Amino acid sequence: MVIKPSPYTTLSTLRMVELLARELPDGLLSVVADGAGVGEAMTTHPDIDKIMFTGSTATGKKIMAAAAPTLKKLTLEMGGNDAGIVLPDVDAKAVAEGIFWGAFLNNGQTCAALKRLYVHDDVYDEVCAALTELANAVPMGEGLDETNVLGPVQNAMQFEKVSRLAASAPEEGGRVLTGGSARGGAGFFFPITLVADAKEGMACVKEEQFGPLLPIIRFTDVDDAIRQANSLDVDLAASVWTKGAERAARLPSDWSPGRSTSTSMAKWRRIFPSASRAIRAWGWNLASRGSRPVRASRSIIFQRCNFGAFARAVARLLRPSGRPWCNNRTIN
Repeated sequence: MVIKPSPYTTLSTLRMVELLARELPDGLLSVVADGAGVGEAMTTHPDIDKIMFTGSTATGKKIMAAAAPTLKKLTLEMGGNDAGIVLPDVDAKAVAEGIFWGAFLNNGQTCAALKRLYVHDDVYDEVCAALTELANAVPMGEGLDETNVLGPVQNAMQFEKVSRLAASAPEEGGRVLTGGSARGGAGFFFPITLVADAKEGMACVKEEQFGPLLPIIRFTDVDDAIRQANSLDVDLAASVWTKGAERAARLPSDWSPGRSTSTSMAKWRRIFPSASRAIRAWGWNLASRGSRPVRASRSIIFQRCNFGAFARAVARLLRPSGRPWCNNRTIN
């Protein structure tokens, strides 16, 4: 297996491979960190029969096209603008922490993070208040200071995107509850930003932010919330927040995320498989099902005895009287 890291995360990937290689057989895992051209060489090489990719949809389409001549198997995870629906029976304070870390784990820089939150009108204000209280209490700063919990946005391009979406939210009718603009100084630090009164069609709703910004959309009709959640072809995961699993199970069958959970976002990541029905994913990820595409089955038959003699012995045990037992014939 060969890993090619993102140019933005090379050091962490190199360190991960170094640690894994200590426990794995020699030659099983290697890493190639280089500039342009390596990815293309891997996707077109005739001796490589499986490609797993995480990145943009545009690059994923190029990989699919490049892999077609050699019929490579593919697993593509191409981001997601994942929705969560909060039903009116919840205790706002009880669910706030799970929602918060579902959205802002790794500062929101996770493909399957909660990136659009649809909250029923009955509990909307309470949920907004509880999330704002949490956001204002979580320390952000330099990662070498262990008192900090959240760090910076990973690169300048993503920092500029988050800044643009946060700036456009009030212009489009949103109400910024906390955050909203960079704090200044060195580094790509952007505060947790919660946008209330967000609506369908706003830039911060329809675009994947991949950062510390969460639009909160009010709804009164569950069917309409599901329609809005399904309106974008960018789902990898989704969540339903309710006191009872029975209520979540009664949601209409057209609720179509790649991976669904109820009442918890932070606990499922390694145990639930994912396969989106939208264009942002191709194949399965995570859990035992996610590992199947990189495994190859092999059947080996060891003949330890004469099979004919074995069959006759079994037949005598099953039919000690010698009566016919198969196609009116007796094996003797």
